[in-house]
Amino acid sequence: MTKPLASLEFPRNYVSHAEMSLATAISADITEAFRKLLEEKHLYQAVDVGAAAVEALVPELLSPPKSKRLMAPLSFVAGSATPAPKKEDFVYTAKTLLSQNPWVSNLGLHSATEAATASFLATLEASKTVHFDLPQTVHTYCKVCKKVWPFNPDLSLGKAETSIKAPTNQWFYLGYSCQSCKSEPIRFLVRRQGTKLRLCGRDPMGEVTVPEVLPKATRDFFGSALIACNAGQTLAGIFFLRVFIEQFWRSLPTLEAPLKANSRLTGDEMGGLYNDTLPADFKSRFPSLSGVYSDLSAAIHMADANAETFEKCAGQITEHFDALRLYKIPT
Repeated sequence: MTKPLASLEFPRNYVSHAEMSLATAISADITEAFRKLLEEKHLYQAVDVGAAAVEALVPELLSPPKSKRLMAPLSFVAGSATPAPKKEDFVYTAKTLLSQNPWVSNLGLHSATEAATASFLATLEASKTVHFDLPQTVHTYCKVCKKVWPFNPDLSLGKAETSIKAPTNQWFYLGYSCQSCKSEPIRFLVRRQGTKLRLCGRDPMGEVTVPEVLPKATRDFFGSALIACNAGQTLAGIFFLRVFIEQFWRSLPTLEAPLKANSRLTGDEMGGLYNDTLPADFKSRFPSLSGVYSDLSAAIHMADANAETFEKCAGQITEHFDALRLYKIPT
């Protein structure tokens, strides 16, 4: 059975070297997890904080330090009864620190190395906290600038407010300001459970990037579908994709007269009328909106919240409209 690093009888200066390297890796792992969560994830999605950085450091950690200041004793270099540390000892220690202790953010007020090392040494002695730096830059959508832009921690908060219910059950309230317009900061609510971080809140709501080839009149429905799917409501996303197709058909001038004659045309009937307006070569080479509509309808009727169905249909819709642009067919 592996033992915590503090309980192993390693040469003291060797352990100091390992502590510094391992502490830096742990801090960097948490920082990167926060960056990925705030940049790439949507509401209620999560990331796991693992020991990947530690695994990468193992070759260095298993070698005696080369610095004169940290050089191991001659007896250790030449070989002694003191056992050399093992890979599993370092990995065990890293996972224990990550999973069993509160995480405290420095909000970039200290260097990651200094803060992480101090935290690591304190944890070895008292098992209280693991310090880390929040990412100094995250790239996310700015509603004022209307584009994805770098954001920095909002120092007006003074610190990242943290609510700790238990050592492994925490909430982080964070603020980030746009580098360009410096308008009202984006507020994030992040929950930590064990080694998992989940994005539980964001104000203002995050934007999604909708393909430019989609018609502007009905593009918002496609965006709503993406938001729903990203938030784990796949069936709602499938429904919004079908609404997007229906509303696109209803917006076409060629369907104005048939809809005026019968406002209750079914989706299949509108799809048939739309297909009649497309060139034969187009229909043989590119996805059919009628076919996508049929697949979405089947999923809705079966209450089948299948993410693969959503991704396939969203991709086919985008491909269809990209082909319309290529053929210069007006939408």
